[in-house]
Amino acid sequence: MDVERLREIETRLRDAVEQTKALHDGAKEAFDRAKELQEQLGPNHPDGSLRHATRVYTFTQRNFRKALMEFNRFILDNKLPPARKPGKSTGPKTRGGGRAVDPSRPLTVSEISAVFPNPFAPNRKWRM
Repeated sequence: MDVERLREIETRLRDAVEQTKALHDGAKEAFDRAKELQEQLGPNHPDGSLRHATRVYTFTQRNFRKALMEFNRFILDNKLPPARKPGKSTGPKTRGGGRAVDPSRPLTVSEISAVFPNPFAPNRKWRM
């Protein structure tokens, strides 16, 4: 493999690590805020923001860990990230508007919220 192609792969993997870290940090802050709110309201309060924040935080943590492992394998072992098979998906099949998931690009916070909607959001419309 030529040097330019290796640099391109390294740049793509480094960008993925930076993006997933930013999303992870934002989700961690939201989780910490939800945890503080839960402590103030009490353990039996029906507010679901802690559950939602936990799901989003776990999801972003998994994405960050995966991106970091792929980057480390490439730098340390010169191993390319595994090719994702078209039929094999590790996450949701679509995002927001029903678009196909692009595995080379991490999810944004709004896309994560579309995948994991908060049922206790203030403007949520309930179906009966």
